[in-house]
Amino acid sequence: MNNYRTSGLDSVHPAALLGEIVLPEVSKSKVDTAKSLGISRAQRYLLLEEQAPVTAAVVLRLCRFFRNGLELWLNLRSIYHLAVPNAELADEPATIASRPAT
Repeated sequence: MNNYRTSGLDSVHPAALLGEIVLPEVSKSKVDTAKSLGISRAQRYLLLEEQAPVTAAVVLRLCRFFRNGLELWLNLRSIYHLAVPNAELADEPATIASRPAT
């Protein structure tokens, strides 16, 4: 699991949460889970290996499958997608000058 720090907290790929916490509690096989989500087994494996993005379509499928809020998955995705470039740019010298507020 790739962790990136933001605001003092670790940010994890949403699929890491899915693979490590959520799916182990589902009493379905990997094949049945992929079928229920409407994705291929290959896509499921890529997601869980954090090699595929959690797209808006995947977020909607997760919400329908788990019957939970859209905000949960969107927030996880947004935090991760902001934390990664933030961590990558942290060591870069500040080359963008701030502009005073008007």
